[in-house]
Amino acid sequence: MKDIICGSAGILLSLFVFIDSRLFNEGINGLAENPAVYPRILALLLAIFSLVVLIQGLRDRTPLAINREKAKNVTLFVALLVAYGLLFKPIGFLLDTLIGTAVFVWFFSHNWKKGFLVSFPVSVGVYIVFAYLLSVPLPKGLLWFV
Repeated sequence: MKDIICGSAGILLSLFVFIDSRLFNEGINGLAENPAVYPRILALLLAIFSLVVLIQGLRDRTPLAINREKAKNVTLFVALLVAYGLLFKPIGFLLDTLIGTAVFVWFFSHNWKKGFLVSFPVSVGVYIVFAYLLSVPLPKGLLWFV
């Protein structure tokens, strides 16, 4: 049953990426003529592998045993990811990634101190790489002066 769920989710995600990639602008600095090519290739690969997983799941119909604690953790993790995505533009990439990284490290390690120690260098490092080295326009949000 898990394979059926994962395979279906992978196919849906690949469809979303493939359809959404049509919004990419053509002719961006240094990329191929159509920057949607690479995401579409990845979406196609994801769809193929997800289809294989789905077929295996349909062949093997073992019942799904649901562990309430694991289900609660997965639900909380997905909620955290959604919150990270929703706060991306309003508070900006740097602040959102700083808070998000701290929360995700805490989620997996249950140690706030470790979360904040890891989140600062990771967030600043990722920001420097994307904003300055790769010239990717990132939302500034509350830190508009950065």
